[in-house]
Amino acid sequence: MFVKEMRSGDLIRVDQVAQLANPLDPHVLGRRQAGEEEQDEQLFEKADLVFPSDEPLPACWTEKNYQVKERMCAK
Repeated sequence: MFVKEMRSGDLIRVDQVAQLANPLDPHVLGRRQAGEEEQDEQLFEKADLVFPSDEPLPACWTEKNYQVKERMCAK
């Protein structure tokens, strides 16, 4: 899956989608898609990533207490 780093605009290839979707992990391993050669894998902050369309990642992927917040808003 590809996501985009907001700061640089570079695409990041994430192979472990489960890690990306895990709200308890604020980081994800990925490879920057810049240049002609495959880049080394590195950690990226999920807070710095968006979908290539510039949509934010879903809260259920980034906020460990998102369900608690939803319940509090519903009351």
